[in-house]
Amino acid sequence: MTRVSPVHFPSVLRVRLSPYVVNAARTPRTVCRLVQRMMGAFPRRVASAGMCTIVFAFVCAAPVVADPIQITAQRGVHGFVSFEDADARVAHNTVGQGTSDLGSFAANVDVDADTALAGLTVTATQQSTIEADGRHLFGSGSVSISSRNPESISVIDASQGNSDVEVQFVLARPTAFHFDGTFFVSGEADDNLFAQAFIEGPSIDRPLDAFPIGRGVLSHVVRDGVLEAGTFNFLITANAPLFIPNTAGNATFQFDLRLSDVAATPEPASFVLMATGATLLARRRRMTAGTL
Repeated sequence: MTRVSPVHFPSVLRVRLSPYVVNAARTPRTVCRLVQRMMGAFPRRVASAGMCTIVFAFVCAAPVVADPIQITAQRGVHGFVSFEDADARVAHNTVGQGTSDLGSFAANVDVDADTALAGLTVTATQQSTIEADGRHLFGSGSVSISSRNPESISVIDASQGNSDVEVQFVLARPTAFHFDGTFFVSGEADDNLFAQAFIEGPSIDRPLDAFPIGRGVLSHVVRDGVLEAGTFNFLITANAPLFIPNTAGNATFQFDLRLSDVAATPEPASFVLMATGATLLARRRRMTAGTL
């Protein structure tokens, strides 16, 4: 049997294999010996070429380690109330909480403003989690407005509240996303509370734009898509806009957003290499069978 010298790869050649990064020049000898045994029946040149083909095809077909996602986030709840009652008494108040950290965030603010005749309250809540690798976000949030003796409120300067999750992703390669969310908004048709989620990126079109289909209707939205390499902004909010008077109503959201690698499709050259390796192996088996 002809002895086959091991293939020597340049020391700078590195391949990325999931879940580890392996230096091909330091591949364990057992792997080389196994391939040598498989190719042992060939002439030296054919065996060396076959072994290179098999190793290279394996490297090309191996899954690639995911590039990290660069992520920045801002989450918060806020309320602002200001009004004047029928006796020209003024009441106002504002409260807010927020964070730019990843991980879990929980907040609940009650913003109350009262006079002897009337009162107005805005409540904003949020429970959300952003995992450290930026690939999974989930949680819920809400804004509600209530009032005491609304007929005694003559002027509402502000009844604003919001519960927001804002995240910016910087993606090094195309990345798939899966969004699953529910939205609910109640109140009078002109109270202008709303809940919405969207993703914006380099393109003018939004890959995701979700909101309830109507007031008083629990809306379930599922979206799947692929984000190309680049910078994207994700926002989900429950909101009572500033300077639009409201005395009652609420808006809520629940969501789960996942990012994952797009499955790589082997290039035609990889298929050719693997087919060549398979052909050489089949030839070796026939030669071995002929010597029996």
